[in-house]
Amino acid sequence: MSLKIFDLTGKTAMITGSTKGLGKVAAVALAKAGANIAVCGRNRENLEKVSKSIKDLGRDSAGFFLDVTSKQSVQAGVEQILKHFGKVDILVNNAGVNHRVPVLEFTEEAWDSVIDTNLKGYFLVAQAVVPQMIEHGYGKVINISSIFGLTPLPDQLAYSSWYVDEITTLVKVQIP
Repeated sequence: MSLKIFDLTGKTAMITGSTKGLGKVAAVALAKAGANIAVCGRNRENLEKVSKSIKDLGRDSAGFFLDVTSKQSVQAGVEQILKHFGKVDILVNNAGVNHRVPVLEFTEEAWDSVIDTNLKGYFLVAQAVVPQMIEHGYGKVINISSIFGLTPLPDQLAYSSWYVDEITTLVKVQIP
């Protein structure tokens, strides 16, 4: 069975939160499909490890420090990615955090951490990446969210309150 429909040769994918977990799996899977990968996260040591594993697959890859809660960090990171790769064809918004504590023990700082990372971060990154997708006439944005938005569990107040629908259209552009 041919998998040519999944061929991403010549495409560049940027994955936030790709130094571990689902983000790392997505980065490796997209690399196996042929994409070059911008590994993004806050753990510099893991940025290099994941990037090396992708290079070992024969793809171009580099690690970029990116704190999705900071507009300045996002803009600087995207500028570096564009300088290295020239474009971003695929954005996977994956960075996420969770704090598992009872609601009466949940602090405002914990709330801000979850909402700023899991919700605001997606906005900031898309806002920084999508303009160049429009300019190049191509781009895909994939937002990862949790089933806990539909079926929350105890002690996950902020994490369960954000939910991005299965497919979210951030920008609808008619490209001639």
